[in-house]
Amino acid sequence: LADADIDAIATLLKFEDTRQFDAAAFSTILASPHPEVRRRAVMSLGRIVTEGARPMLATLRDDADAEIRATAAWATGQQKDAAALPWLAAQLTKKGQDAVGHEAAQAFGKIVTPESWAALSAYLSSAPLTAPPAIAGEALLSAGRFTVPANQTPIVNDVASIVRWTTVPNVEVRWRAAWALARLRHPGGAAAILKASTDTSPVVRFWAMRGLALPAIKDSTVTADVASARLRQAMNDPDRRVRTEAVRALATHGDAAAIAALGSALESPDTWLSVSAADNTIARPDGAALALACDVTREEQVAAAVEATMARFGRIDALVNAAGISAPRITLDDSDETSIDAMWRVNVKGPLRMIRAALPHLRA
Repeated sequence: LADADIDAIATLLKFEDTRQFDAAAFSTILASPHPEVRRRAVMSLGRIVTEGARPMLATLRDDADAEIRATAAWATGQQKDAAALPWLAAQLTKKGQDAVGHEAAQAFGKIVTPESWAALSAYLSSAPLTAPPAIAGEALLSAGRFTVPANQTPIVNDVASIVRWTTVPNVEVRWRAAWALARLRHPGGAAAILKASTDTSPVVRFWAMRGLALPAIKDSTVTADVASARLRQAMNDPDRRVRTEAVRALATHGDAAAIAALGSALESPDTWLSVSAADNTIARPDGAALALACDVTREEQVAAAVEATMARFGRIDALVNAAGISAPRITLDDSDETSIDAMWRVNVKGPLRMIRAALPHLRA
């Protein structure tokens, strides 16, 4: 890089930091003979989100340098430029430019509109299953991003275009297909997710576990009993990640066998399983957790905390005295014992009060 090139890149960094779009300056830098300077200018156009950048990006779509075209595709996604969807779609199937196709596929996941889904779904439906994994895999990740809040009309109305990728030989593509289906929670993908839960790859099985959560199979052909049974079976999977995700998904099921399996997981010596079982059991609609403010130096607050616990749960199985404070460092010459007294009241008498209040219930 020449001094002028370094100055140009420094200018671009300043524009990015201040989110400043200077059309004249960008035009000059984009005319640089150095490809890296030009590529950095395109990146800056993507980071400075403004409609003024879109016409400049459009002029770069036919650039002779594939890296410039790939960066322009990335920047187009950053700009969420829906008008560029036809160009992005065309890049997915052009041979010999996987880097451009990869960035174009990623851009679809940033332009989440019905039109964008239609174009992306068309590619996933028609592309050969031997398509470059870098493009197909990224397209599947983008497909999984077409989620909307529960109070809005779903954009995705059919996932057949994703399902067809769940059985391809390339594991990198398969796990992305399972991820997309688990994210979208579309009834049409549940059967494929169930099949993917027995995939030879633990990464595929891991993502498939999420797709077997009760909300994910709602209105699908996969019944709650079948999903619950598969998740319970997966709790013995040789891969720890799969076992943990199975526990998390199982916590959304309410059948007796699922509850029993969660209880077993709570006692597992593997903290991944026991902690996940505890966290997700509490998160269930019928789960239970009670948070209370309690000053253990005050007898009435201690009594109130114990009473509230009994009222909520009807019993106390264990008591963990965790409240404590540290006194500031003092010397033998210090005459002020206030901090020592406070530490005594909290650290020594506090646990004593809690034990006295809870002991009748612990003995019951």
